[in-house]
Amino acid sequence: MAIYENKLLIDKEVDAGDMISIIPTEIYKTDSLEILSRRHYSFICESFIKLG
Repeated sequence: MAIYENKLLIDKEVDAGDMISIIPTEIYKTDSLEILSRRHYSFICESFIKLG
């Protein structure tokens, strides 16, 4: 199971821009909400650096 962060180009309509990226974050049985949140946030930050 995973949660996803989708990045879209901004357009005139909501969620109508071109898809830039989809970043999955795996969810493990041992994850607490805090651990999952930190891991997902770090993936989001890394993706912005890569898009640069």
